[in-house]
Amino acid sequence: MRQQLAQIAMSLKQLEKQQRRCYELFEDGFIGQVELVEKLESLKQAIAALNENKNQLESKFAELERSAVSLKEVRSALKKLFKSFHTIEAGKRNALLRGFIQSVHVPPNRDVTELHIQGTAALKHLTI
Repeated sequence: MRQQLAQIAMSLKQLEKQQRRCYELFEDGFIGQVELVEKLESLKQAIAALNENKNQLESKFAELERSAVSLKEVRSALKKLFKSFHTIEAGKRNALLRGFIQSVHVPPNRDVTELHIQGTAALKHLTI
């Protein structure tokens, strides 16, 4: 989404340059007033469409930021969870982990920093 926003911003800048160029061509006498008005109208429509797309993407982005859980909260909850695991015996601890983890995806290069853990629905109802 950020890349799309950047592309829209670049397109808007290009359209603004085209507008300025139309004015310059008109001032230099290369195009007439009717042609200038037509070109400017089409550019205004294109700019309006891009601004609408930009506003939609920005609202989606803002909505995602509001609904996302902060990394700090996740780390804090996991620390509390693992502290409580130390008080449980090993067999029950493993069974509890299996109940919370649906799958673990290890990348082909075996880099642990890119490891993805898919949780189960039980994690949503966990209160720590």
